[in-house]
Amino acid sequence: VAAVSASDVWAVGFSFTCTALLRPMILHFDGTSWKVVPSPKLGTNDNSALNGVIALASDNVFAVGYQPASNGAVLTLVEHWDGTSWKVMPSPSPTLGNVLSAVAANSPTDIWAVGTRSDQATTSIQTLVEHFDGTSWKIVSSPNPLPKIALNQNVLTSVTASSATDVTAVGFLNDAL
Repeated sequence: VAAVSASDVWAVGFSFTCTALLRPMILHFDGTSWKVVPSPKLGTNDNSALNGVIALASDNVFAVGYQPASNGAVLTLVEHWDGTSWKVMPSPSPTLGNVLSAVAANSPTDIWAVGTRSDQATTSIQTLVEHFDGTSWKIVSSPNPLPKIALNQNVLTSVTASSATDVTAVGFLNDAL
């Protein structure tokens, strides 16, 4: 959940039915009631979700999550609200198996998203950090305390940005040994 004001609040996540896979869900609170806001049409909305949202202004909101690749794996998903509609933004997906879990911002030209990427060669999970400079999203190298061996997991689940030089991400490790 992210708020511009008490009458401009956004929440993101997913919806599903017993017969369908996950689909992105976006809700907006106008100070009186919550309303569903349409999410952009993806190649397929099945197996997609939004995990985090940051609201910088009424016409500048970002949501992050994942969307399906053509082979069924998942790719990063970044959506942007421009005051009128949500649009998908290009974002890097270094491998097949990428998820963005959270987003934080210092300004419209200093936005951070964190999550995970899979390493198919080792079947391990590695951290994923992306930065938006106001023009495009780029991958930023990030530490992986556990080595790239089968089933090891280096996972980032949340991020906060206190200033342009103070960004902290947290998560968990799962050592397969």
